Amino acid sequence: MNKKVLFTIMFLSLIIGVQFLFANSANAISEEKYYNDYISYYVLDDGTINVTRRYNNNSDAITKLEIPSTIEGKKVTSIMGFNGLKGLETIILPDGIKRISISAFANCTALKTINLPDTITEIGDCAFSGCTSLKSIVLPKNLKILEGAVFHNCISLTDIILPEELETIDFYVDTLTYRGYGAFEGCTSLKNIKLPNNLKFISHAAFEDTGFTTVTLPDSITNINTCLFYGCDNFTIFKMSNSINSVEQYAFGGCPNLRELYFSKNITKIDNKIFDLASEKYSVTPKGPTDLSKLTIYGYTGTVAETFAKEKEIKFVALKDEPTFSDVKKGDWFYNAAEYCNSNRIITGYKDGTFAPNDKLSRGMLVTILYKMESEPAITGISKFPDVQNAKHYYYKAVVWASNNNIVKGYNNGKFGVGDNITREDLAVILNRYAKYKGKNITQTNNLSGFTDANRISSYALPQMQWAVGAGVITGNKDKTLAPKGESSRAEAAAMMEKYCKRVGR
Repeated sequence: MNKKVLFTIMFLSLIIGVQFLFANSANAISEEKYYNDYISYYVLDDGTINVTRRYNNNSDAITKLEIPSTIEGKKVTSIMGFNGLKGLETIILPDGIKRISISAFANCTALKTINLPDTITEIGDCAFSGCTSLKSIVLPKNLKILEGAVFHNCISLTDIILPEELETIDFYVDTLTYRGYGAFEGCTSLKNIKLPNNLKFISHAAFEDTGFTTVTLPDSITNINTCLFYGCDNFTIFKMSNSINSVEQYAFGGCPNLRELYFSKNITKIDNKIFDLASEKYSVTPKGPTDLSKLTIYGYTGTVAETFAKEKEIKFVALKDEPTFSDVKKGDWFYNAAEYCNSNRIITGYKDGTFAPNDKLSRGMLVTILYKMESEPAITGISKFPDVQNAKHYYYKAVVWASNNNIVKGYNNGKFGVGDNITREDLAVILNRYAKYKGKNITQTNNLSGFTDANRISSYALPQMQWAVGAGVITGNKDKTLAPKGESSRAEAAAMMEKYCKRVGR
């Protein structure tokens, strides 16, 4: 049987079965009722509403679906059953929706846009699977678990923003075929993805058959799961953070263009089949096997990486546990911060191999750092600052993005001051606004009475400095000063950024 036909039958059977079970469960206290020509609903035992598709009409003609916020005066909190609507292009969901159920919009092949309110905390298995026209999506800020196959075969998806609170990317297993599907499996147009620092677990095949060329896993991930990058035809290089201690079978199978694989110094387990091809029933059929003759493994002498490379007859290059930068030495107070910011692509070094820790950080540089941390999202509009008008300058898009999102403001004269060195108090102000933009907790505070120069803080920056100290982003100097007017060096900025990412959250 054709795979696409089998997959369609599977989803239709699945969703009809789920609807039948739902309608007859204790959770629904009413019979199905009709809202309009396209929507039916149930009243749940908590007094809220679940909406679903009305099947006794030509619902395939729907191009735009707008879900009401209330029905019968009761809040609509969940949605299901709109899978397979071939003409559906736009979905509008109200604030108050908490769950998008299993396969809710699967195989809506014309779907291009959907807003996901931040009230959503659950997105069920296969919710958008097969939405082949979906190009971009921003996941709700309160989402902690991304269930299996949510974006499976979304072949046009090029841009996705994951929430910072996301902890798990899960896996879906079809009980009819026993075939498993990863959350982003088959997203062949997805070239890169920014993974949040709070992510604790990435399940099987999450990025199988994507368009990735490389990806950075956060330090919170310790295991590279089965088939994680299987069939990634464009995958060329992968560097593991030192948090990775194990790699499972088929993880890099079917990656014909993989040329460099860097193992962490803490690696303890490498499955013998990490480059093998899986069976067709288990996984996709890649364009070709991983070419071990063109692959170089980088690792540390005496670790399992070296042993594995020798057993597989793969070229091995020993890594040295040395500082990344020629001007940053172990023992420097900013050593760990510089290494952290470089490995996480927050503040990187120069082409000559230096970090230049004493160089000052300008306002333009800071907003560019934050912009890169957001994976350089598309901007709207143009710069309103007279000194930021050349769209070819490296900081232009970053300034427009930061201004649009109220992360930065200009001076009283209307200028941004792009080349001005950033002061410690202004760095605290901008990081505080960035944290607010990211939805972080910014209630921490400190009265600063323990610092001798607290009275030198500008009035506009006082609340943000109190937050920065309370949150541990700024710890002060040994002489119990904050030096709020002091211009921040790259070393000081790296230290603050590391503390921000680890204590507030990236």
